[in-house]
Amino acid sequence: MKITKRFSAILLSVVLLLTLVTLPVAAEEAVQQDIKGDVDGDGNVNSSDALLVLKHAVKKSELTGKPLQQADVNKDGVINSSDALVILKISVGMEEEDPKPSDKEDIVALYNTSLINSAEQSKLVLDISTDVSVKVNKFLLDGEENEELTKIFEDSLNETEYEDLKLTFVNGETEDGIIAADLFSTLAISADDVETATAVPHGDGYKVTLKLYPVSETYSEDDLAGSGYESYKENVNIEILAVTDGQGRLMLLDYYTYGNVKATATEEGVKVTMDFDMEEREVMSFAY
Repeated sequence: MKITKRFSAILLSVVLLLTLVTLPVAAEEAVQQDIKGDVDGDGNVNSSDALLVLKHAVKKSELTGKPLQQADVNKDGVINSSDALVILKISVGMEEEDPKPSDKEDIVALYNTSLINSAEQSKLVLDISTDVSVKVNKFLLDGEENEELTKIFEDSLNETEYEDLKLTFVNGETEDGIIAADLFSTLAISADDVETATAVPHGDGYKVTLKLYPVSETYSEDDLAGSGYESYKENVNIEILAVTDGQGRLMLLDYYTYGNVKATATEEGVKVTMDFDMEEREVMSFAY
C-alpha cells in the first residue's frame, strides 16, 4: 500500500503527540555536535529531538543556548511544531538535514523575522551607504528639446551626495533616540507584494532574494493642486538582497529601488516636460 507524503506527515505528528504524553524526556544543557535538529547533542537526529522541540513549543520545558539554535531547523526564528515535524522527517529519511524554505510566504517570513531578530539584539552596529543616480530621457521646454538644459537638469538631479551613516544601537536604541524596531519595521514587507522569492544556504544562514511587484502611481489633478505639476506618474521596482547568519539575524541588506518618472509642470509660463529614470541603492552592513 502506498502512503502519500502528506499522510506520512500526519502519522508522524500523531506519533509525536503520543510520545509527548507517555515519555518524560529532559532537555540536555549542551550540544556536542553542530547537527541541525540534534537538540539533545547525542550525534543523532531522531524522535527524542523532536520531542524536546515540541515540549518547548507547548511550554512544558524550555530550550536555551545551543539546543535552542539546533531546534530551529527551518530557520524562521520561531521554535514550534513545524520544526518538530521536520526533525521527525529527517529521522526517517523523508527530508534533508538542512531544509531551506521554498514557499514565497516562508521566505518572506524568514526575511521579516531576521529584521525583528536584528532589532532585538542587545548591541548592533549598523553601517549604511546610499547611492542615487538619475538618467534623463527627455527634458522639453514648451515642446522644444535643448541639450544644454537637459544636461544641466540631469546634473542637478545627480548633484546630491549621500554620506555614509553609522548607527550604534544598545538595547534597541541609539544615543539620539532612534529605535531599531521602528527603523526596521519600515523595511518589512508583505508576501502579497512579492513577485518572486528565493532562499539559498549561505554559510550557516541564508541568502534571500526578493523581487516586489512593480508599482505604478498616477497622481490626479487634486493630488497635484498647488504643486505646480500638471501631471505626474511614476513606476517603481524594488529588489531586496538579504544575508542572514545562523541565528536568523541580518548580516547584509541590499535594498535596490529603480523606476521611471514622467511629469509636466509650468514654471513662469513655460511648460516643462520631464522623463527620467532613477536608481537608488541602500546597503546596510550589520555587526553584533
